[in-house]
Amino acid sequence: MEIYPSPLTAAMRLGQKGTMALENEKDSVALGWHIKHGEDSKIIWHNGQTGGYHSFLGFDKAKKKGVVGSQ
Repeated sequence: MEIYPSPLTAAMRLGQKGTMALENEKDSVALGWHIKHGEDSKIIWHNGQTGGYHSFLGFDKAKKKGVVGSQ
């Protein structure tokens, strides 16, 4: 979300840049991230699961808000 300066900022920006549009032509996939486009928002997210554990991370860079969940 670029709240603090970091040496990784340029790499994170590149990784969050949409590289392939999905069938609905609104949403896209980036390097390891999914991008959900709404009317007034763009949510960048990723989830995963292994060995009975689940996780989700999503954020809106413009609003500087995000959520992390795990089980």
